[in-house]
Amino acid sequence: TGELKDALKSLPTISIVTEMDNLFDDATGIYDNPTQEGILWERPASVEWIDPNGGPEIQLNCGLRIQGQAARTLPKKPFRLLFKTIYGPSKLDFPIFSHAPDAVDSFDSIVLRAHTQGINYGAKTLITDENGRRALLDMGTPQAHGTYVHLYVNGLYWGMYNPSERPQASFCSNYFGGSKDEWDVNNANEAIDGTYDAFDAMLAQVRGGPADDAAYRKIQGNNPDGTPNPAFPAYLDMPNYIDYMLCNIYLGTGDWAANAAQGTRNYYCGRRNSADTPGYEWFIWDAERSVQYTDVTGVSYGPAEPYAWLRNNAEFQLLFADHAQRHLFNGGALTSGVRL
Repeated sequence: TGELKDALKSLPTISIVTEMDNLFDDATGIYDNPTQEGILWERPASVEWIDPNGGPEIQLNCGLRIQGQAARTLPKKPFRLLFKTIYGPSKLDFPIFSHAPDAVDSFDSIVLRAHTQGINYGAKTLITDENGRRALLDMGTPQAHGTYVHLYVNGLYWGMYNPSERPQASFCSNYFGGSKDEWDVNNANEAIDGTYDAFDAMLAQVRGGPADDAAYRKIQGNNPDGTPNPAFPAYLDMPNYIDYMLCNIYLGTGDWAANAAQGTRNYYCGRRNSADTPGYEWFIWDAERSVQYTDVTGVSYGPAEPYAWLRNNAEFQLLFADHAQRHLFNGGALTSGVRL
């Protein structure tokens, strides 16, 4: 009993309280109708952060949804908390990710990841997705921060969950600048913020011919000699994209980009619509099925389609090799060691 109490006090607690019908009504409950999505399937709730060791705490009202795709159909479902003035404050102003010095402390939305999807497909721990995001953070590219909590729903213990940021427009604005209205953000091959137009234009370049040196420069918004050209919109922040690809390849991320079905789902990317945009920034997402010794070096779909086009370009190969040398050797971010 003492060990159980110690375990329950070893992490902060999130408590969600809502009307039972909001969850379990046959016709309107979000838990009993988990595949329904959108604002019509958002319910009011109270959420509280409780620190068993006397740290900061908070309570506020918010919107509550079921989160994810295939995980919606599993018994332990992920949630999303949405902070809107129709329920309470328009943002959660609280240092959830205080362990990370670069993390912001104001959020439009928080995802409560359950990780049951990874376990259902062979992952043996609850850390694989969080490990992937922290690996990319260690590589020097902003990613969604995460932590761990015990979750209670209407007073019942619901399990250990992984709260994380969602890389939507407000996230991009927080970490890369500009207002959130300036950002186009894609998830699962559709725009969740802004439009899909720039992504379509990027794919048109990728599919329009070989990745010769002129095309390699053009997709970064540059002339063949590397000088900026305002007539060429930048679509790829190349150092960011290389780190994103390198990290997923190193982790052997499954259910990601190995075929057309996987390639449409598990990624986020965002691009700021400004004159000096470096192009799309890429964010690892749903990497529960990583660290399973899967060879994904030949990926070519979805988020990997530009990589499949670029990898025959000598200049890209050299830059990719430079990043691999930096991160895989001499104490780099992807060398062996304890991250979590």
